[in-house]
Amino acid sequence: MPNAQTSFFGWVVFLLEKYGTLFLRGTGMTLLVALTGTIIGFVIGLLVAIVRTTEPPRSRGIRCKNGAEKALLAVQRASSGRSSCCSTSTSRSSAVRR
Repeated sequence: MPNAQTSFFGWVVFLLEKYGTLFLRGTGMTLLVALTGTIIGFVIGLLVAIVRTTEPPRSRGIRCKNGAEKALLAVQRASSGRSSCCSTSTSRSSAVRR
């Protein structure tokens, strides 16, 4: 074990030798969680986009489509942290008022 006289790089080498496999396992798990979350978010976003861009049918099934859309939008809002579906972002002109 390095003592107080050891340099910074001595500590780095010591920590990598002792805990290197744990660092690699933790990094791998972090990447797996990030990739899984990204894929799930992509699929949910794709479903929401498809449901929102399709024409509602003129006959039966309108209630089912609206229910599915509401459910997907609720999941999307819950995952993005937004509380309303119609949050508008109005950007002001960059011109300075005189």
